[in-house]
Amino acid sequence: MEEGGLQLEEKVAFLSSVASHHGVEDVKVKETRMSWVFMAGNRVYKLKKPVRYPYLDYSTPEKRRQVCSQLFQQGRWAWR
Repeated sequence: MEEGGLQLEEKVAFLSSVASHHGVEDVKVKETRMSWVFMAGNRVYKLKKPVRYPYLDYSTPEKRRQVCSQLFQQGRWAWR
């Protein structure tokens, strides 16, 4: 079980569902080695995978939270 009590598959299913996003007719999902990206209307959500490679370590919720915080502070999530 993941942090928050949900399995990873449940999180992906929830974010993939049109019913999870108000006023959206379609959710596009892209999967990479490191994350899933959910495009719902004019919003984009990114869910980091719990993975570890020689060049990165997202193996714990805290490590993923740190990376997300750094990206946000750098403005890399500012979609314009």
